[in-house]
Amino acid sequence: MFSSPVVTVLLTVLTATLLQTVSAHSRLWAISINGEDQGIGCKNLKGNTKKYIRCAPNTHPITHEMLNSPNTACNVGGNDDVGEWLPVKWGDKITFQWGHSQRSIESPDDKIISESHKGPVLVYASPAPDGTKGEKSWLKLFHSAGSGKTWATNELSQNKGLHWIELPQLPPGKYLLRPELIALHNAAIKPDRAAPEPQFYMSCVQVEVMKEEGRGAEIKKDAEKVAFPGAYPDLKEVGKWKDVGLEFNTYTNKDTGVERYSKVMPGPKLAVDDIKGGFGEAPKRRRRKV
Repeated sequence: MFSSPVVTVLLTVLTATLLQTVSAHSRLWAISINGEDQGIGCKNLKGNTKKYIRCAPNTHPITHEMLNSPNTACNVGGNDDVGEWLPVKWGDKITFQWGHSQRSIESPDDKIISESHKGPVLVYASPAPDGTKGEKSWLKLFHSAGSGKTWATNELSQNKGLHWIELPQLPPGKYLLRPELIALHNAAIKPDRAAPEPQFYMSCVQVEVMKEEGRGAEIKKDAEKVAFPGAYPDLKEVGKWKDVGLEFNTYTNKDTGVERYSKVMPGPKLAVDDIKGGFGEAPKRRRRKV
């Protein structure tokens, strides 16, 4: 078999590049409710104890070319009920746990997502099963571009892959909570890039609001609801991407990037007036019975 030092070097570089690219990606592993860890919720992940997350099959993102796909709702294979619905109530503080090779609470050196993959963190909610049927049922409960000069995805990594929301006053019933990371490192048009290439990472958590009880922000009466696909314009409407945060250059004017991006956040306006959420483990409080 023919071999040469040049070929060997090229293969080594290519392999390293591919590994670096793959290791830059992330996925949702678990949640906690009021500080109580619910265990790994993905049936296809090692250490799984429950099945309450409609998990991505791997760490690969939904790409810019897939924005007209049903997979934008809960990722590939996300239409199917995975079995368990975690009981929640208004005011519960829900912490989402992201990671690459493991969830960070079990692997402190996990990189979560590459530092270069700068972008916002968002959370949506929809009654089930409406959200996976293409209906306009998704409310945006939280979004953050970041703070100061630090992008939200970088804040996520700095906080061990954790971000949280306080559950608002959703009517009783079963819901899909959809945390999402959007990576903008390839979202600028360049001579060798005909269209922006943002990346989308999401999964859906199955929860059930048991009754009208507890505290939590009220949902706006005129809250806008969107569908996935449809919440973000697809490639046929790429001309709109700059206005909705899907075309953005994170490498220029870095000092003002987060501030500028916060004015063009993707998706609808927030469904609540008072955003309660952030990065790290949510503040703990005693969990009452539901």
